Amino acid sequence: MKTKKPDIKIFVSHRIDLDSETIDNPLYVNVRCGAVFDKRENVDMLGDNTGDNISEKRESFSELTVMYWAWKNVEADYYGLFHYRRYFSFSGEKPKEVNVAGLYCEKYLSNKSINKYQLNNIEIMTNMISQYDGIYMEPVDVQKVLTPKGYKKNVKDHFISYDVFIEAKYIDLALEYIKEKYPKIYPYAINYLNKPKHIGYNVFILKKELFFEYCTFLFDILNHNEKKTLIDSEYYCPLQYRSPAFLAELLNGIYATYLMEKQYKIKSLPLIFFNNTEKQIIHKHSYPNNIPIVIRINDYYAPYFAVLLQSIIDNAYEKNNYDIIVLEHTVTKENKRIISEILQGKNNISVRYFNPEYLLEDVILPFKTELDS
Repeated sequence: MKTKKPDIKIFVSHRIDLDSETIDNPLYVNVRCGAVFDKRENVDMLGDNTGDNISEKRESFSELTVMYWAWKNVEADYYGLFHYRRYFSFSGEKPKEVNVAGLYCEKYLSNKSINKYQLNNIEIMTNMISQYDGIYMEPVDVQKVLTPKGYKKNVKDHFISYDVFIEAKYIDLALEYIKEKYPKIYPYAINYLNKPKHIGYNVFILKKELFFEYCTFLFDILNHNEKKTLIDSEYYCPLQYRSPAFLAELLNGIYATYLMEKQYKIKSLPLIFFNNTEKQIIHKHSYPNNIPIVIRINDYYAPYFAVLLQSIIDNAYEKNNYDIIVLEHTVTKENKRIISEILQGKNNISVRYFNPEYLLEDVILPFKTELDS
């Protein structure tokens, strides 16, 4: 008799200000984080603002609003949490490049990288996940990661070195509550914070009963800290306001340590950070009398492009439509905004941006271009 395959749902948190690539795999449930603030029209992706939700806490809880929504509104045998740019490598392969945070880095979330890390292989993923109680990232040795205050020997010191993210008293407040409310986990919390191996980023896959237990533990502590914190969040900078999400990274490692010490069957996989996940799609325009114009620039040449654009505007024939496609990967949002202002009221002229780099990953050019800089 065939064993029934478990219902696995890995919730992938997506930003509402970035149209990111998604992976064609039914195991992934793509969800907009903070969807209550999404003003875009005709968005098909699920939002975290239905049913029982905390979508309005996006600025402080980050991807945890998606986790909470999954906990309260969706049934599954396994629950996972990934981000639009952080996925496990289910092939076990690792990129050679490591970023300043000690994470394995891949340039693009492209078909090539998706296949390389088996991110769309339902059979491999299902067989692997169903063998374990939980899956976490391979730990990062914080002793090898430089902080603003030098190298640190343990996870707690490493975190509080980034005091713009989270202050020591915020962590201590959580520890006091864990000692009082979750005494069986408290020794593992102290053990984890005093060791150098960090399991963070709020990325994991857990069996239902463990996921529910973890959610109860996590959100109880975050809500307690939110009520008891002595810091007036009115004066927080954006990063300080995200202290609950940074604290959750520590709680993620604490709970993982607890499960491992309790002899649950836990697997570690490489966590891949994808530097660029923005969708690169050029839709075909069906304008009558369409004149396509393709130009390649970087941010340095943006002002020169603005001059060219003004020249096109001044000399354009009103019965023609000018479709300008800009090949780039470094033009800032501010320069794009300035360029869009130049186009105001010019309904027969459009500018669209496209980053061709991921299409050229395997192409060896005989010369260096500004797209390489």
